[in-house]
Amino acid sequence: TGTTLAFLIGFAVTITWGTMSAAQDSIEKVAASAQQISWLSENLQDTADSRVINQDLSRYLTTIANEDRPKLASEDIVQLPSFDYLDKVEQDVHRIGVKGARVNPETSPLLTAAAALTGAQADLNALARRQLPPVVLWLLLFTAALSAAVMGIVAAKVRRPYLIIGWAMVAAIGISVVLSLYNPFAGTVSVDFQPLVDAASRVQVNAR
Repeated sequence: TGTTLAFLIGFAVTITWGTMSAAQDSIEKVAASAQQISWLSENLQDTADSRVINQDLSRYLTTIANEDRPKLASEDIVQLPSFDYLDKVEQDVHRIGVKGARVNPETSPLLTAAAALTGAQADLNALARRQLPPVVLWLLLFTAALSAAVMGIVAAKVRRPYLIIGWAMVAAIGISVVLSLYNPFAGTVSVDFQPLVDAASRVQVNAR
């Protein structure tokens, strides 16, 4: 029973930590793509276009950090608040693309960066639904309860069950880690949205 529980804990931690790492990577990709668009917009001949792009980018990043997080945690990703600003950024970039490369030499890289931003947002949305399968979670909890019962029976026959108590504590800590990593956007251990806040601050400088 203990071996099965240890295997399930290790398997669950691997899945949840992989999802956590992928979610953090997606957030950093969103921030990096937004900053790339901002840097490219600085070379536009029309400063008004550059200002509009950076304003929409700043609002987009700020909205993800402040308003999207609870919806991502609840898997409500059909219409996130940031989608409106993402659409505006795409419209801004496409409007510049219509003018052609002769007017704006940065048109092609700007369109590429906008596509990368959209892809990073799509990855972030997909990761909101990638959680530990409920079957694995219930199996883990059932095995933990069975293991605790076995430990209790054995501990009752031992005068100093220090090793059994230690194993029970390790198992409890392992299950706590799994539950804390279960949702990458909520809980005591979750992804850090600070890269988006930092990127919004840098982009805001170009929006003035």
